[in-house]
Amino acid sequence: MGRPKTVFWYALRTFKGKRKQVESDFKDLGRETFFPVKVEESFEGGHIHYVENPVMSTLLFVRCTKTELTQYRKDHYDIMMFYREPGTRNPGRIDDKEMAAFRLLCTTDDPHVGFGGEDKPAYHVGDRVRVTDGQFKGYEGHVQRVGKEKCLCVSLTGFFVMFISHIHPKFLEKID
Repeated sequence: MGRPKTVFWYALRTFKGKRKQVESDFKDLGRETFFPVKVEESFEGGHIHYVENPVMSTLLFVRCTKTELTQYRKDHYDIMMFYREPGTRNPGRIDDKEMAAFRLLCTTDDPHVGFGGEDKPAYHVGDRVRVTDGQFKGYEGHVQRVGKEKCLCVSLTGFFVMFISHIHPKFLEKID
């Protein structure tokens, strides 16, 4: 009996409008996928509607083994690529804890949560903190100035970052 294969989250970029195909293929393998959308308010006909807009239409996250991911890439090189760990050719693994926080942020309609695009090392200045109370209790990230506001930046390291503004400093604790 062999050692169980380790499963991680990986970020994929799909080509030629093939996101749904890639998503279906991994689901057929019994693997979990996540297509991030941001819930936004829309006013039409005097009523509030909530609309799901893709964070990035070509982005898909898959929870699978590295072997499954690299084999799928070999077989489907023309419709997808995976994001790599910086400075390597290895697929960039995403920690379950980071992915859980990112997924929760995608589902909130809070106007203080915004998508900041691709994560750059410049976002990681300042102290690493954890939210100790309130709606975002348990979230971890870095304090960063965005425009004129200080925000908590929650990132998928090397991939994307989301910002939460208006968290009172008394609800933050410094962590290592």
